[in-house]
Amino acid sequence: MSGRPPRNFRLSPTVFAIGEVKIGGMKHRLLLPLLFVLPMGVRAEDPPVRPVIRAGEVLTYRVHSSRFGDIGAAVMRVDADTVNGRPAYRLSFEFEGRVLLFRVSDETRSWVDVNTLSSVRYTKRERTPVGNRDETAEVRAFDGVWSDGSTEYPVATPAPLDELAFIYYVRGLPATFDELNVTRHFDQARNPVIFRRLGVETVDALGSRLQATVIEMTVPDVRQKKGTSTLRFYIGVDEHRFPLRIDSSMPMGGTMTLVLESASLAE
Repeated sequence: MSGRPPRNFRLSPTVFAIGEVKIGGMKHRLLLPLLFVLPMGVRAEDPPVRPVIRAGEVLTYRVHSSRFGDIGAAVMRVDADTVNGRPAYRLSFEFEGRVLLFRVSDETRSWVDVNTLSSVRYTKRERTPVGNRDETAEVRAFDGVWSDGSTEYPVATPAPLDELAFIYYVRGLPATFDELNVTRHFDQARNPVIFRRLGVETVDALGSRLQATVIEMTVPDVRQKKGTSTLRFYIGVDEHRFPLRIDSSMPMGGTMTLVLESASLAE
């Protein structure tokens, strides 16, 4: 790839508002002087949060439904890979379970550039009794576009993330904030993503009672009746920042809770 930016790019030496954070009930704009290549029409509006990604990490969860009890297990893992010759982290989420007589599964993959910690590829294959979902996205932030395999769309941010990569982003959020409003999903229709810090709670995970910071994440989602999807993360307060528990919802299953059963790191 040539070092010369394409014609639809511009160099932007300026001061950008990179996000909005609410602390103590007051909203503050975060400003940062930047000099980098931006696609036309894309603004840097995001806080400087680094996703917590460690190659070799494997997290295993028990999956519980508020309506059907324990229904299966899920594994999140990080492996080293390459995309278009560049080193990348391959994030994987694999869930298999059973609701009554029906099998449910979710295989989600995200490839994150090792240097920029931005998404470059995303795939999802979900099977449930109420419907199936298949997604694929190639994200080319430098070109200012992402593609679903048939159509190209403008990328929403110079530092794009996807649904799975956001879990690792949550782990890197600051310890103290009230509300954070960011544009980090590669698809503009899924922005803004809103995070709210709800406090600190004690949760059962890893065979113990552990302290966790509770963070709620709300994302626009046209598939939901209310127009948004909401997840709640319980992030461990130690240096590992493991997601000890994750709450979400499922049309048939009610509230879905992932509880961390085991964690291993690369030696």
